[in-house]
Amino acid sequence: MTSGSLTDLPDERPVDEMRKFANKKGMTLIEIIVAIGIIGMIAVIFFSGMTTYYQFINRTKTITQNAFSIQDKLEEEINTVKAKIESNQPVSQPQENITLFAGRSYQVSVTAYSLTQTIAAKSLKTLVANSVQIDFHVPVVSSVTITMKKNTTTVTQAYAADPQLSLTGACTYSDTVDLFQTMYQWYVSRDGYNMPLYATPDEVEVGSKYPRFPDDYEPIAGATTTVLTNFAQYAGHHLVFTATPVARAMKMGLLKYSEPVYLYGPAVLTNLKVHLDSSTVNKADGTLVRTVNLGGGSNANFLQSWPNLAYLLSTSVPRSAAQATPALQPQMDDITYTEDIIPEVWGRQVTSSADSSMTVASFSPANPSALTVIFVAKSHAAKTNVPIIQGTSWKMGWLGSGALGLMNNTASVECLSGQGLDDEWHVFTGIISGGQLKFQVDKQEYTSVNSGAITMGNLTINTRDLSIAELLIYDRDLSTSTDLEQVKTALFEKYDPTIVPWTIDYLHNITDTGIQGETYVMPQRVNATMTNGATQSVEVIWDENVSTLNTGHQIVTGSARLDPTKKVTLDVNVIGIVSVAPISDTIHLYDTYTMPTVVDATYSDGSLRQVPVDWTGAVQNNVLGVQRIDGLTHNAPQHAAVLTVTVIRPIIQSISVAPTSANLMIGASVQLVPSILPAEADTNAVTWSSNRPAVASVSSTGLVTAQSAGTAVIRLQSNENPSAYATCTIRVIKGYAQLTDLSVESVWDYTNIIQPAFTSGNLNYTAVTGKRWEQVDILPTSPQATSITVNGIPVYSGHYRTIDIAKGINTVTIVVKQADMLDQTYTITITRPNN
Repeated sequence: MTSGSLTDLPDERPVDEMRKFANKKGMTLIEIIVAIGIIGMIAVIFFSGMTTYYQFINRTKTITQNAFSIQDKLEEEINTVKAKIESNQPVSQPQENITLFAGRSYQVSVTAYSLTQTIAAKSLKTLVANSVQIDFHVPVVSSVTITMKKNTTTVTQAYAADPQLSLTGACTYSDTVDLFQTMYQWYVSRDGYNMPLYATPDEVEVGSKYPRFPDDYEPIAGATTTVLTNFAQYAGHHLVFTATPVARAMKMGLLKYSEPVYLYGPAVLTNLKVHLDSSTVNKADGTLVRTVNLGGGSNANFLQSWPNLAYLLSTSVPRSAAQATPALQPQMDDITYTEDIIPEVWGRQVTSSADSSMTVASFSPANPSALTVIFVAKSHAAKTNVPIIQGTSWKMGWLGSGALGLMNNTASVECLSGQGLDDEWHVFTGIISGGQLKFQVDKQEYTSVNSGAITMGNLTINTRDLSIAELLIYDRDLSTSTDLEQVKTALFEKYDPTIVPWTIDYLHNITDTGIQGETYVMPQRVNATMTNGATQSVEVIWDENVSTLNTGHQIVTGSARLDPTKKVTLDVNVIGIVSVAPISDTIHLYDTYTMPTVVDATYSDGSLRQVPVDWTGAVQNNVLGVQRIDGLTHNAPQHAAVLTVTVIRPIIQSISVAPTSANLMIGASVQLVPSILPAEADTNAVTWSSNRPAVASVSSTGLVTAQSAGTAVIRLQSNENPSAYATCTIRVIKGYAQLTDLSVESVWDYTNIIQPAFTSGNLNYTAVTGKRWEQVDILPTSPQATSITVNGIPVYSGHYRTIDIAKGINTVTIVVKQADMLDQTYTITITRPNN
């Protein structure tokens, strides 16, 4: 067997390594090695260039020194042949043809050189071929999910110890061609991540506040099916399900993993009535948390409603602790419980420096005579008669002596003075049972006293000068069994787990850019590669600050706070301004103008950035013309900024023209006179136009000329403000409509009495009748007329219209209309004597 031909893979590999293994392209040369009958070894065909795709590995328990010797000789010959193939030199060994994966879509034929070594009548044969890599098809997993169910109901939140809970993983494929099997694996997060993942966190939180897959997960031994059983031990941890496709050619596809699910603790659920865990509160839920913007990109979160996780077990318990008054709502913060340990233990706390409280309404346990209250909290000061948790006739908190303890209306029990007041996290336990009060801090001895009965009622949780991480209340005495120690041990492991810290392997050097004259903020944390291969963000202490006084590269050195032997360099390229782009603006007279506060500057690295500028003057918006203002850029006053503003006349707001209508004979003209507001506007920034220039044309000064009969609309409009315009309607005529004859006759003797006699140029006539004339006939004649009316009554040309006349003066109006002509009005004044 040739050394280096077999690749032994560990049973469990980090997922990153598995990905590398799945994606490895292999060698260019495909070595085909056939071992025949050497001291109990069975024949093995192995393709070292395809180790990514499949392995046929057979180990023997007994390999003699002679076998190793022949292997060495054969390996030397293999290397010689490979060298000749790579350098295109002739190879003397005999050739053989081999078909790989016969009948498959990826069948390939290989021509190989045969190499043989013999020892003790046994032969070891190797085939070395020069061939391209086979491109095996690999199925693709598109999604992987985890389903949590209580009995048959799908849930999103659950206790790990709930016996009704089941966990099932599933995957879907976008490509199943040549799928041989799917490899499943469940993973559990390491200790230290106490917060469920309600949404994808910011990148800075990945691997610190929330576990990152696969660095912060470990495979669960034996959990290689879609169903996970016996998961009560994973309370307070995240679980991930993975699926990896394997092709028929034994090539592994890309591993796909699910979103994590978080299982709640504790492991003891019997008689659990209240379970408030600050780390499980979803800060993004506006019904639970009131978020206040503090400015500068930071927020404060105030707890309005604290979900009671025991509600997941039974809907008969209170749903939450609540506080509707904003001034009494405690603040909720993300914190680390073990700040000096890597990895850090992340979670949340509920705290307040002012009066604050939460109320669990109508707390009425089934067994009010027995109660176990456990909470994880820290405080640094003793108080007098200040409860932390209290019911109607009992309380846990600071007693009259200033010590922490438990009391009801008849008795009290307290711990040693000063215990639990060192600003460290502690587990406090109070038990009311069998006529006794018992109190304990961490794992100290119980202190107890006989007492009477208690009354439950509402629960009040006070958080002033106190931080609370978790609260559990059972309506039974947990100390009568191992349940209490089991719950407390889980809390100790949750908030102060025994973690073997990952040490820092090396720190990642940083390159950055600084701006000349601006303060450069030194990074507080840098990425570190840990000894387990994971990337972790760690705090760093710098030897000095970066100065931005001068341009150029500055390199400063820092060290990890937790391991000063691990060094990191920060290379900051301080860039300066090399040129400033001038600014040109145009404004209208009297417009308000705001000076720009920044200018575009080109920096020494070629980048374009905006920099603040101070101007030495102001733009005069009441002066027409071009104005130049100089400015000084911040950080580089030697590079002047130039602002050029051109003040132009204001935009026209309204326009009118006179006249608004006119009648013109063909060839005649009329000058339209515009009126423009505001008066300072540019009167030339207008356009005259005609909608029918063949009827009436208009010049650039508003002179209208009649061209042909018809009607045209002349428009004057602002070039800058299309909504400002005015119009004039022009009617172009050929002449005036005329009568060819007109007479006034007596009804009795048809005597023409019109005076003077009709002529085409006369429009006014008179007539005098006898005093007994009561009627006269009006006879207008105009064969071309469109219409003729006598006193408004239509009359045909050459026909008469009889009208009544009264004594005295009578007026008769005759109107003649004709196409493309102006109307013509004739007037006859008829006098009838009174006597």
